[in-house]
Amino acid sequence: MNQPTLITTLKASIGTTAAEFTTAADADFKRHLSYAARDYSRFRPRTLLDTLTLVADQGDYDAPADLLAVKTSEWGRSERERVALWDRTAVHELPRLSSAAGKVWLTPAPTAAQIGCFGSAYKYFYFAAHLVDESTVTVPDGDEALLIVRAQAEVAKELAARGMTKPVAGWHNGLQSVAKPMTPAEIHKMLMSTFARMAAR
Repeated sequence: MNQPTLITTLKASIGTTAAEFTTAADADFKRHLSYAARDYSRFRPRTLLDTLTLVADQGDYDAPADLLAVKTSEWGRSERERVALWDRTAVHELPRLSSAAGKVWLTPAPTAAQIGCFGSAYKYFYFAAHLVDESTVTVPDGDEALLIVRAQAEVAKELAARGMTKPVAGWHNGLQSVAKPMTPAEIHKMLMSTFARMAAR
């Protein structure tokens, strides 16, 4: 699966409606697929590993661009058990991992004592958004139909946002067809319901 193939499939799936999108180099369809991949990630995110370089008493760090949510870290946990009980007061409360506003947050901020004991490389796992671009498609081949359904919904949403109320027909996604002419708003609602049902399987 690659971006050009997905664009061809998406265009074919919406029939003559594809002519409504005329930007150069298929930019509209690339955007539809990109948004679809990100929303797909709500249901089936990737798990990736990142490493922060800790600074004493600093709690916020730049997050990866594809981060949806942090998952977990084992930094300091096993090492802490090997610290003598009478020495644990310096490292007793490990930072809690969270994310917000494009940042990864460690609360409370790591201390110099903790960094001295456990190291400055803070490895953690996070949930990442899927990509569909010129060089990379991370959505598994088996979920192509699911991705196309969500991209179709994005197409319908944009048509509705333009104020198009004329019913359209001839859409299909390999699993079902729009049986009768429907407005873009109606198609969007139907496809989002289909997408959520398929993604939950």
